[in-house]
Amino acid sequence: MSLLELKGVTKQFGGLTAVNQVDAAIKQGSITAIIGPNGAGKTTLFNLITGIYKPDKGSITLAGTSLLNRKPNQIAGYGIARTFQNIRLFKEMTALENILVGMHTHLHSSLISTLLRLPSVRKEEDNAARHAYQLLQTVGLAEKCNEQAKNLPYGEQRRLEIARALATKPKVLFLDEPAAGMNPKETKVLTELIIQVRDDFDLTIILIEHDMKLVMKISEEIIVLDYGQKIASGNPDEIRTNPRVIEAYLGKGAVRNGL
Repeated sequence: MSLLELKGVTKQFGGLTAVNQVDAAIKQGSITAIIGPNGAGKTTLFNLITGIYKPDKGSITLAGTSLLNRKPNQIAGYGIARTFQNIRLFKEMTALENILVGMHTHLHSSLISTLLRLPSVRKEEDNAARHAYQLLQTVGLAEKCNEQAKNLPYGEQRRLEIARALATKPKVLFLDEPAAGMNPKETKVLTELIIQVRDDFDLTIILIEHDMKLVMKISEEIIVLDYGQKIASGNPDEIRTNPRVIEAYLGKGAVRNGL
């Protein structure tokens, strides 16, 4: 069953068409990769779905609900969370505090209750702290709970971003180049984590990634963009041998030479 559907999604910036008539149907519980050469429109497509940009044409629906003309915080409330190419943690906060920031939309205490420090507020805060710690355990960072985010190694900062996204209780998790800048050991840990959180949290995961080994290993569906257009979609074996994909990455000569 399709959870997220895009039909004819188009976005122009001046005379440049960054995303051009893109259709997609993302299955619930799947791991889908969006790939393509630099400038293909991948991150722009993410930004359209998450409300950072508004499409000029087309429709975007999540479980039948239109996401058009919704603000990013509203779309997050419908169950979409994301990470970014550039890490966006609160560097001076601890790992645990970063998770708690991600949980704020699900806390219910009123301002007056908080100011008065009523028992209900303390209970909610204790429950939130326990859940945040559990999320840190999920991503292998429980022992770093009181460490400032800026002091964590790069790969651990990436995993902390994923934990913070999970704190919003999403239905769909968007990962924008999660393995960028990682060494092979960090990438292996990340690969296993993506599969784990999909299964443990019953998530649908969509990622942009240039690490083709990671993409081919974990993706059940791959969508390929080039110059803003979808040129192919299918499983890893289909994409690996698709002439249009080979041409987009390696040029027409690669197709002629049978690469």
